[in-house]
Amino acid sequence: MPKSISIPKQLASVKALRKCSDLEKAIATTALIFRNSSDSDGKLEKATAKDLLQTQFGNFTEVRELTCIKKQEPHPHG
Repeated sequence: MPKSISIPKQLASVKALRKCSDLEKAIATTALIFRNSSDSDGKLEKATAKDLLQTQFGNFTEVRELTCIKKQEPHPHG
């Protein structure tokens, strides 16, 4: 099993992510999920890794597209 990370270190990482870009957040989330999903040797099956990457970056591109659409919409009060 991978070595556990202390709660204070985890909280510091979460606080640091507030200042990151959406892509950096997606990569950090992928790394965290990878770590939690890997076996005791830190390995992940190829299919699982592929699914993880597709899911995380699919979510990232969806959020980016929605953000771009919202920026293009006229403001309802203006």
